[in-house]
Amino acid sequence: MSVLVVCYSCSSPGNSDNGLEVLSINVSTSIDSVDITSAFDSVRYIALETSDSCLLKTVKKMVITDQNVYILDDQVYVFDLHGNFSHLIGKKGKGPGELASAMDFIVDATSGNVEINDFMRRQLCIYSRDGTYQGSQEFPFGSVDRFEKSDKGDYIFRHVLSNIAKDGTNFLGYKIYVGNFKDDFVSYRPCYEYDGNMHFEQTFSKNGNKYYFCEILNDTIFEIDSKNNFYAKYYIDFGKNKLPPSIMSIPLEDRVYKLSDKYELATAIDHFYVCPDFVYFTFLHNKEMHNAFVFGDSTLIGTGLAPY
Repeated sequence: MSVLVVCYSCSSPGNSDNGLEVLSINVSTSIDSVDITSAFDSVRYIALETSDSCLLKTVKKMVITDQNVYILDDQVYVFDLHGNFSHLIGKKGKGPGELASAMDFIVDATSGNVEINDFMRRQLCIYSRDGTYQGSQEFPFGSVDRFEKSDKGDYIFRHVLSNIAKDGTNFLGYKIYVGNFKDDFVSYRPCYEYDGNMHFEQTFSKNGNKYYFCEILNDTIFEIDSKNNFYAKYYIDFGKNKLPPSIMSIPLEDRVYKLSDKYELATAIDHFYVCPDFVYFTFLHNKEMHNAFVFGDSTLIGTGLAPY
């Protein structure tokens, strides 16, 4: 397994007059493969060690710091920046310091601690850099599947809800909580699969003390700033390929049905990252996933990345 690391120095996406940044995407310019060397200062590959002690079944999430590569499977695998396996953090089990179901994790920007969300036990398990168990925090609002942590120490959690629709069927819902364990949490944006939600694996992106999130079948990326103000930040304008405005006014199952054969429309924004100098995301068009990099007035779009 290899890790791709890019370094960049570019101009930021532009602001519109009302603060909402419009990112214009012309899907007809999409190419087979985006040459990322033309957009970034440098590209580096890290070939990860594949010994018996560090074989990965799946990659749930990856975090790269100045010193290490962290990869979440059932526990967190730590490699150095040359790809050499260092150690494990957490262990699957039901005892103190063990993980019943590791769902997500972060590396604290200040302490270097690794914090892992144990979904089944509804708690945040905290470990030092070397994997020593430091303790845990119970979630005051129940199960959490995705989370992030700002540089100032606040958290954003996606709380999982279970609800019953009018027809009696079970459906999942989600609610965002922002805050910290010392003070309190503020709730935002209760959303449900029945009428739209943040459905994808890539739920949050963090940039300093700001969080970003996106919802299924919605061309908008939302921001919660350092003062916990919530607002729409980026509108992805796909031009003639954008979703009709009326699509968000009907239940999700009807939206999915109506869009099932509309392959010419650009949908399903996912895997998004809001960085200081560019915005990256993927989307679906004509049954293919496309990668989009937006640098100010410059945009790169392609179904693949090269070199890869």
